[in-house]
Formats: sequence, structure tokens, C-alpha cells
Amino acid sequence: MRQLDQAQKPVSIGHGWSKWAFRSTLAVICGAMLLHAPGHAQAELKVVATIAPLHSLATGIFKGAGTPDLLIRGTHSPHGYKLRPSEIDLLGKADIVIGVDESFETGLKRPISRLNGKTTVLWLAEIGGMRRYHFRGSGLWPREAMSGQAGEPAAENPGNPRHRDHEESFDPHLWLDPANAMKFVTALADLAAERDKIHADTIRKNAAELNRRLRELDLELRSELASVHQKPFIVYHDAYQYFEKRYDLGSWGAVASDAHIQPGARHLVQLRNIFKSGRVKCLFTEAQFPPGLARRLIEGTPARLGALDPLGAAIAPGPDHYFKLMRNLAAALKACFEGTKRG
Repeated sequence: MRQLDQAQKPVSIGHGWSKWAFRSTLAVICGAMLLHAPGHAQAELKVVATIAPLHSLATGIFKGAGTPDLLIRGTHSPHGYKLRPSEIDLLGKADIVIGVDESFETGLKRPISRLNGKTTVLWLAEIGGMRRYHFRGSGLWPREAMSGQAGEPAAENPGNPRHRDHEESFDPHLWLDPANAMKFVTALADLAAERDKIHADTIRKNAAELNRRLRELDLELRSELASVHQKPFIVYHDAYQYFEKRYDLGSWGAVASDAHIQPGARHLVQLRNIFKSGRVKCLFTEAQFPPGLARRLIEGTPARLGALDPLGAAIAPGPDHYFKLMRNLAAALKACFEGTKRG
């Protein structure tokens, strides 16, 4: 190796530092400062959620680390929802897309299949350990339904898509169980922290705080609903069993299986007789279902009409949406059984 002559020898800069070592260290420090400068920092992840409850939880996770977008707003049904060009563009730019299941957001199947390789799709139904149930359908459910044991478990999903149960009887309203919501928060935080190293600590801290709030909400709802434990009611369609089973509620059946399918006459007579008997005090409808049929079913009977909303269509999107949604369900149930109007 060629020896350095006197002019090439490093110059000492105190405490044993050479001029070359000083310059190298300075370059590393400057590079790090540039990397973390506003113009050079890693861009925040672009996250798109299909429905408001999932968007709400994602917003809590990304506080200070990004602003998730919401795809399906208001009273629009996720079933068969047709994306506008601007929404297709929003999906195309996403780093992470959050949805429930291909069988739920059926209109998104093709647009999502066309996403490029940089986009990760996180389906709620595919998260490991998620509690899932089969649909019970319309009509009066079997006797076990009336004792709070309805809805055959579809088994806890191990998280492998090849092991998933794709049959039509799968009930996709998983977010209505706070235990499922907590699993979703943990899974999304793990995914996001892996993709965004700069904000990883913030994301994980947010997720821990959000799960703490969800645990408190769960305890609050359990206490709030204790007074209506196992009181019989009927829903317009089978969307609430995750909520019912979590809090041991007494749903007896459903009027319709779909907003576009008229229930049969025999089925309606059966329901009408149940209301006339006084055994079932409440019938709950939803915004997307016409109220006329529900009113006719309970007309002249002791039963009262209430309203439930599994998506929180009337609640403003944001980090508190999920909590308001769940509290609204509990309040609506109590108000109907107690014969009071919600304020």
C-alpha cells in the first residue's frame, strides 16, 4: 500500500480526531438531518378504509402519523357499491386498503384486484383469531337463538386466506364485537409500523391507547346493557349477532334477509302473531329499509319500534365514530325496552 506523504497525512483535530474522521462524521450528521427534514422525510402512508367503523379505528391508530381516507360514506350500502372515478383513483394511490371481506364490499372486488403490488389489502375477516359467525337468516330463529346461543361459530380464523370460510352464510359484521375491533387495531398497527419506520413508535403508542379505550368501552356497554339482558326483540335483518353475543342479548329473529327481498306472507303472519302475543316488545328497523312494513307488523300490538344502525351512517366520520356507534346501539336497545325516546 502506498504510504501517505506529509501533505496527505491526516491533520489532528484534538482528542485524537483526524480531519478525515471529522469530515466523515459531519457528513453522516448532515445526511441524517436532511433525511428528517420536512422536504426529505418519508411520506406518510396513504390509507383507505371502506366503511366508517374501520375508518374510525384507523384514524385513531394514525393520529400524528397520517390521515386515513373513507371510501363509502353515509347511508350507501357496502354491498354492490359502485366506485366513482375519483374513488378508484384514491384506491390506486393507497399504500394500505382496509376492508371487511370480499363477500361484504362486493362492488370493490374488481377495483381491488387491479391494484398494483405496492398496495396491501387488510381484510378484517382474515385477521388471525377473529371470531366469526354464520348468518341466521330471516324468520324466527331456533330455540337456542332465544337463549342467546344462536349463530353457529364459523370458528376463529387462523389468518390464512386458504383456511377461510367463503360460504354465503358468513356474517361479516365483525366490528360490532369490541374484542374483534381490538384484534383489528393490533393487526393494522403491526402492518403500518412495518411499512412506516419513522412513525412506528407513534403508531404503536396510538394502538395501545386505542385498545385501552376499547376495553373500557366493552366494560361500559356490558354494564349498560345488563338491564335488558335476554329481553326478546326482533331485528329487521340479521346484522347484530356479534353485538348480541358479546352482551348476551335476546334477539329472536329477523324480518328480512335483504333490503330488496320482500318477506313471504307466511313468515309475516308468524312474526305478526309473535308481536300480538306480547312476548316480543321491540322491533328494530334500519335506515336503508322502508319503515312501512315494520310499522304494519306491530300496529295494534304492545310492541314498540326502534332503530339500529350497524354502520353509524348518521355519525360524523372520525376517531370517535366507532365509540358513538357502539354507545348508540346500546342506547337504542334500552330506550325501546324502557319506552323512552332518545335525546
